[in-house]
Amino acid sequence: MLSDNERHSLMDAIDSLNDLKRLGQLLEICFDQIGTGLTCEEEIDRLELLLGLYADRGQEIQDEIREALEKICRVAGDDCVQNHSPVSLVG
Repeated sequence: MLSDNERHSLMDAIDSLNDLKRLGQLLEICFDQIGTGLTCEEEIDRLELLLGLYADRGQEIQDEIREALEKICRVAGDDCVQNHSPVSLVG
């Protein structure tokens, strides 16, 4: 039988895994839509929103979103990179 502390820790871990799964699905949707009419600005706005929503969920998630932003900026080109510095998006 699990103690209350162990039960809460397990539930927190499950919540974190569910959040990661949802984040993965959202990022997949973002990447699927690259090149389908969304501008670089729209892609970045979407990922900045995700970054804000998951800001309290840990460094790993923030790193994943930052990496996604960097990939979009590399694909989009210099104008995008000048307007959005992925490193500066997390305070």
